[in-house]
Amino acid sequence: MAENLQAALDPYPDGATDYGPDEHPEQVTLPLDMNGERWVTDPRHHVGQIHASGRGTVALAQKHAGRWLETTYPVEAAIAVANAYRGRANVYLSTQRFRGRRRLAKLLSLSSLYADLDYYRVSQLAGLHPYAVMEGALHM
Repeated sequence: MAENLQAALDPYPDGATDYGPDEHPEQVTLPLDMNGERWVTDPRHHVGQIHASGRGTVALAQKHAGRWLETTYPVEAAIAVANAYRGRANVYLSTQRFRGRRRLAKLLSLSSLYADLDYYRVSQLAGLHPYAVMEGALHM
């Protein structure tokens, strides 16, 4: 259904690549911790932090029986459905936005960059807490 919905929606009816100053989707408000910092507390917050200020489509995928099943949503819809994935294993969120399906040729914007620290494969690091590994990587 989502693919049919996506085909029916044209997120770029005017061909513009950016929202005007008054057209940004509503920002997702994150809760504050004791130090006044914002924390991501659920999947909706996660998707909103990455994509709420942009336009286009993002992919949410989940692995079932060894295969990835991917659904593409407009940004606002991805934020709205994200909590349905709470607690599920093997879920993927595209960190970039696209014009339609998630394909390199349809890349619309680069919104984030991440590093996957597979430190458990390194014997000297395997027993460390993830935060210790992250701190070490940030101070290299």
